[in-house]
Amino acid sequence: MQRSLDYPNPASSSPGIIVLYDNAFGEKRNLSEILAHELAHEYFRRLGSEDLESYRMAMNWFSPDAGGNGPHWIFRGKQSFVEEDGLTSPVEDFANNVECYLFRRDVLKKTTPNADVWIGRHFGSGFKLRKTP
Repeated sequence: MQRSLDYPNPASSSPGIIVLYDNAFGEKRNLSEILAHELAHEYFRRLGSEDLESYRMAMNWFSPDAGGNGPHWIFRGKQSFVEEDGLTSPVEDFANNVECYLFRRDVLKKTTPNADVWIGRHFGSGFKLRKTP
């Protein structure tokens, strides 16, 4: 695709679909990070209710709507976000945190240590980038 509605966003996703825009392939972009972020959105959408609740509680998200299913989310914690748009919803927060865990873990540990702990416990010690020979 040429350009997102919320340009300069390099990609977007909805259940089962990831769209990459032209600027995802620019020299200032890291396609691996973009794909990790969008795949994290997809993974979040498929989390079971226990894992969703566990993540939301660990990150201090709550929904005033019945059943905690949004669409309105309130962040009630004191932690920071690795990306400003993480404040918009748990799903964006999760995607940002997973991306940061894989590519800039030191930043995640410093900025949002409870996200680092949750992701490490959820995915296990093998969840990391591997260097190719």
